[in-house]
Parts: sequence; C-alpha cells; structure tokens
Amino acid sequence: MKKLITQNHIFKIVIEEDKPHGYHIWCPSLPGCHSQGTTVEEARKNIIEAIEGYMESLIANKKSLPKIGQKEIWVEHFNIPMPEKIKLPI
Repeated sequence: MKKLITQNHIFKIVIEEDKPHGYHIWCPSLPGCHSQGTTVEEARKNIIEAIEGYMESLIANKKSLPKIGQKEIWVEHFNIPMPEKIKLPI
C-alpha cells in the first residue's frame, strides 16, 4: 500500500469499553469511521488503519475530507454524591 499522506492532521478519537468484546473506537469527524479491539492498544492501531482506509476511499472517489470540527465530543468524569437509598451496581 502506497502512502499518500503529505501532511499531518490531528483527529480526535473516542474509545469506550464494550464488554465483553473489548473496546469500540471511532473518529467523530469522519462519519462511519469505527473500529474495535480487544485491548485499548489494539483498538488504537485498528482506528489508524480505518482512518487510512477512509482517506484512500476519499481519494479513490475524488471526494474531499468532511468539514472537521462540526461535532465536538467531550468526555469528563464527575463524582456526584448519591443518596444512600439508591443501590448502584458494583
């Protein structure tokens, strides 16, 4: 496979645990660009391959890159006190 990339671009990715299969990973700025892996490292490697395939498809179909930054996803963790009466799964 010939590398056609002439400049670097930063893509945001989202990784979520997908029990019992491992991890689901996707690139929000590239619609439909998803992958998975049994480990986080494998999922990261697989999304890079998926992004490269996405770019090759754009070139083959003479399409341009979708507008980056239309959709932002932020993931944060919050500690929220819960009433003792509510039973949370452990």
